[in-house]
Amino acid sequence: IGQGIAGRVAKTGEPVLLEDISRDPRVARSDLISTEGLKGFASVPLKAKEKVVGVMNMASHVPGHFSEDDLYLLNSMGCQIGAAIEQAKLYHRLANAAKRYQTLLQHALTAQEDERKRIARELHDETSQAITSLTLSLQAIIELMEMKGIADADLMGRLRAIHAHTVHTGSEIVKLMKELRPTLLDELGMPTAIHRYAKDTLHARGINIAAEFTGTDKRFAPEIEVTLFRVAQGLIGNIMKHSEAKNTSIKLECNADKCVLQITDDGKGFDVSKLTRVAPSGRGAGLFTIKERVKLVGGNCKVNSRPGQGTKVTVNIPIPRDTIDEKDQGTNS
Repeated sequence: IGQGIAGRVAKTGEPVLLEDISRDPRVARSDLISTEGLKGFASVPLKAKEKVVGVMNMASHVPGHFSEDDLYLLNSMGCQIGAAIEQAKLYHRLANAAKRYQTLLQHALTAQEDERKRIARELHDETSQAITSLTLSLQAIIELMEMKGIADADLMGRLRAIHAHTVHTGSEIVKLMKELRPTLLDELGMPTAIHRYAKDTLHARGINIAAEFTGTDKRFAPEIEVTLFRVAQGLIGNIMKHSEAKNTSIKLECNADKCVLQITDDGKGFDVSKLTRVAPSGRGAGLFTIKERVKLVGGNCKVNSRPGQGTKVTVNIPIPRDTIDEKDQGTNS
């Protein structure tokens, strides 16, 4: 920067107007000027926020072709062009940042799914087996004491309490394994996994469920099935935690182009406009995560709710033509 007329304009940020550029000693490419026969010349900086981001040169074969008025107009244009260039740079930076964010989020969610599988497998292979063995051993001790007529009410009471607690712990581990990675999702597919999870979870809270599945007799790509299941899982979790609903409707309709999941409840609802971001308390994090999951597979998520009028969440996920498995699922409900 600083060499030639354009370099000087870039360095100083001041425009230059020449009657005949071929006579100016500051010219960096006098051979080009001579060959092209250039005379009248104007050079203006392209500025954005008082910073030079480029230079615009105008030349003519006629000496003195550009006037002071022309220079003023060109200088104004230079400011507009400079602002446009800066906006374009900002757009590309934001686009690249968004792309990096999407990539990192995808890696994080994939790692999360892998870790859930690993933990669920370890719970099944080790912890669950150990709890089952302990439960059976306690039951055997209780039965042996009864057979031998050992009349120690305090000891028997303690053993029965420990046995009951162990049975409860085993049940909780099974629930945790289902939360982490339902075997139905791998074995029978996403619709059955969603329906079974909803029944097991919501019925326990006394919430009625109406389920309707259409066009779900085919297997879809793993990322589609996992996304829809995790979205349903998250929405069902929100219903249990916040809605105070008595009835829930789950509809899943798939065709060759897309899957539409709609989950509705008759709970207390909320003001959607107040959940535009995640609050410091963590409120809104569930919906934010759901929307980000859906965006990763090219879908969209719409939330409709009003205080006292329940909530309806609609998720649309496109289905790429080459991701449908022709293997029949047989899970229409």
